[in-house]
Amino acid sequence: MMAAALVVVEAEPCDPWAGRLVDLRVDRSSDPLAHLRRLLNASDGYDGFGRAVGALFSGDPAAALVSADEGLSALPGEENLRFVRAGALAASGDNVSAVAELRALIAARPSWATIIRSFAAKGLLTMPPPILEELPGE
Repeated sequence: MMAAALVVVEAEPCDPWAGRLVDLRVDRSSDPLAHLRRLLNASDGYDGFGRAVGALFSGDPAAALVSADEGLSALPGEENLRFVRAGALAASGDNVSAVAELRALIAARPSWATIIRSFAAKGLLTMPPPILEELPGE
């Protein structure tokens, strides 16, 4: 068994423990570099998710879509990224593509219907009510 670690910090000096962009460790693995690669991909994917959510909440669906797509390039098919991508599509007025993505999420995991309706009820997913009523589930 072997171990490996990867720490990436900001270019400018800062306080200890601050400024860490990535801090990954793999202990007790026969192929720690392959495990680090998978963890880095996950980190990159969820970084895209965070940027996409931030862009959506700041009213920039185009930037949200770019960030969600970047996240999906690191984590293809990841459901949370697909959901935020659907939100970005809906916020930019592309309801046809948004609904297609939401339908695909529901088809793969029916519990997404509850999540989607919950976000819509709270005003966090903007789509015309008739479209939401057409979604499968409940």
